[in-house]
Amino acid sequence: MSQSLHKPGKRVLMITVGAYPPSRGPGSLRALGFSRHLPEFGWQPVVMTQRESDLGPLADASLRDRIPSHVELHEMRNWEYVWRSRLRRALGRSTRNASASVRSPEPAGAAESEATTGETGAKSFLMKLFGPEVYPLSFLPVLKTAKRLAAGCRAIFSTSPPFQNHLIARRVQRATGLPWVADFRDPYACDVWHLRGAPPGHKAAMRRERAVLKTADAVVVVTQAMKDLYLTADPTLPPDRLHVISNGYDEDLALLSERIGASLTPDPKAPLTLLHAGRFYADDALDGLCRAVRGLLASGRCASSDIRLEFLGALTPSQSDLLNQCDLLGLAPPPRRVPQREAFERMCRADVLLVEAGANIAHYAVRAKLFEYMVARRPVLALAEEGETARIVKTSGVGVCISPFHPTEIEAFIAERLTEKRTGRRPAFADRLSTEFDRRFLTRRLAEVLDAGGGARST
Repeated sequence: MSQSLHKPGKRVLMITVGAYPPSRGPGSLRALGFSRHLPEFGWQPVVMTQRESDLGPLADASLRDRIPSHVELHEMRNWEYVWRSRLRRALGRSTRNASASVRSPEPAGAAESEATTGETGAKSFLMKLFGPEVYPLSFLPVLKTAKRLAAGCRAIFSTSPPFQNHLIARRVQRATGLPWVADFRDPYACDVWHLRGAPPGHKAAMRRERAVLKTADAVVVVTQAMKDLYLTADPTLPPDRLHVISNGYDEDLALLSERIGASLTPDPKAPLTLLHAGRFYADDALDGLCRAVRGLLASGRCASSDIRLEFLGALTPSQSDLLNQCDLLGLAPPPRRVPQREAFERMCRADVLLVEAGANIAHYAVRAKLFEYMVARRPVLALAEEGETARIVKTSGVGVCISPFHPTEIEAFIAERLTEKRTGRRPAFADRLSTEFDRRFLTRRLAEVLDAGGGARST
């Protein structure tokens, strides 16, 4: 399916499969924000995304409402999802039939468990063969469509993760000679394999990442520290080919935040709500938070009815166990995924917004949710070491950054917010938005890179 509205301007092929609505997640919001504003700067976006029916739980239909009418949208089939669904059904049927034939009792869920094991084994084999974030069943169909769409375009933009978008863009660049801008929201292989346990295919992944960095006409990264990471790993990379364009916030969310804020009626007797949106990556950050809350309760400065922990995203079994060990499950309703708009509305109504960055990535990574938190205009508690997250939190004035290994400082911050709530005082943090992170401003910078033919290509 495609939606088309022809506008004057140069066409740019945006290879954003898995990173554009209806795919959920902050990566989709980054590409969506660029596509909203590019026409203001002379570029008409031709966007490749995934079909909603093939995304499963990764779909958020509500994000479709935010896609502007000027976007030419092309939806790709996700054949890996189709294959996994069929494999799961087939393995489920085979285990149930085998069980019936021997007439032996089978524990509830055993068939599903065996199906999942088979699926995981198949995925592990494919990862060894092709590398992570490469999807062999979808590669050729997406590449064929990308080459066809590129015929009327003046430039290529690709974003990762998933890294396959860059591999497809590289093939299209070879075939067409179009300038290509590769957007890295996270490093793919450089300096991150210790986080993933060096999975199968990591050597091939490092070669692929290096090839993209060397052949793209311009590379966009989200922090200066990430640019430094790449330049240190490969000193032969020309620094003027790498551009820093941060994540940011969207003006439609800013307007929604103002409306919600105007409708709020403070309730000093309500519990202080500490909210974390999305996946909680760093267990040490959750451990520090739990110890701080336990310290507050043990000191008698507040009761369990005074604190509420809200997680908008799944927790791992070890994280749920941690909450249970600290006797905090009663303070936290069961985690669940919600549509992006509902998640943002909950951010605007929370008392404290939580963001974390594990010690291994705190120096170069910033969770994209931090910029939505800015727009929500609620105090931010960043559980992270010194680094990019800490720098942005401090310079923007939206909250504080505390190491998760200093639970007493976390405890003091929560206690202060609780006092503010009970007395009706305004939080002692800036209630303003820095234009530095306005998506329109950031898109202007991307358009300048596109205008330059992808950036300076050194010989």
